[in-house]
Amino acid sequence: MDIQQIRALIYLADSGSFSEAARRSNWPRSTLRRRVAELEADLQVSLIQAAAGGVELTAAGLQLVQQGRGMVRSMDRLEASLRGDPFPLGVVRIAMPFGLHPSIMTITTRLLMTRFPDMRFKAVLDLDPAPSDFDIGIQLGPRPPEGPYVAKVVARAPLRLMASRTYAMAHGLPASIEEIADHPLLAFSLTGECAELPLIDGGHVPVTPRVVTPDLHYLHWAGRSDLGIIWTGDGDVPEPAGVEPLQPVLADVVGGVIPAWMLTTESLRSSPEVREVVAFLTSLADTVLGTS
Repeated sequence: MDIQQIRALIYLADSGSFSEAARRSNWPRSTLRRRVAELEADLQVSLIQAAAGGVELTAAGLQLVQQGRGMVRSMDRLEASLRGDPFPLGVVRIAMPFGLHPSIMTITTRLLMTRFPDMRFKAVLDLDPAPSDFDIGIQLGPRPPEGPYVAKVVARAPLRLMASRTYAMAHGLPASIEEIADHPLLAFSLTGECAELPLIDGGHVPVTPRVVTPDLHYLHWAGRSDLGIIWTGDGDVPEPAGVEPLQPVLADVVGGVIPAWMLTTESLRSSPEVREVVAFLTSLADTVLGTS
């Protein structure tokens, strides 16, 4: 049993098929199959079995992967240290969008802590963090920020009009796009300007918000405080226990999406820890941030 055999099994466990494992690892499928087969022969136990659309681990395979991740990570750290890589070993700095809904941050943090039990994370919360301040960045916007990044759209977060139940009971809700002007509007914008909202069938409706902000968290609580109707993202994020969710307004008429970009640099992608977290966040992003 050697470290490359264990690494092959981990790639397979994380991807569910030899084809996807080959794509993630940049190893030929034949190499992956050979290394897993050699590992099973060395241990004299079955580690994988056929499943719908690919393969899955046996109980022995799961046990080996759980223990093997730490072994592979320790070896990667040793190799990185010997190369003199200029990043903090064991710590991955993740920049999240400023004002992101705390439920998303909590869900993401819990999953990262569970998936990487021996890794530490630093959450960087800044509207425009410098490239040197983070290893992996998630940024919202119609296009990626300028900089020395490798940028990839990993999700598209929904944007919609929303209001609290108590606001609706006290003031009613607009029944048409023309009636939006009869209500105070608090709007999300990354630029500080919001003169129109997109219509689902195309086109835009002009608006004059009372408040414009890039802080999604603030908008959600402003909506719950009955300050008006809000134009915001994260509408499908589950709320904490005891917190009543906001309700959609003109959901069939007004709505849009905003891309979520994952940012890394070429030098940081050479870090085994960053590569692992990038792969995990890519698979996680659709569940947490929206549908890509």
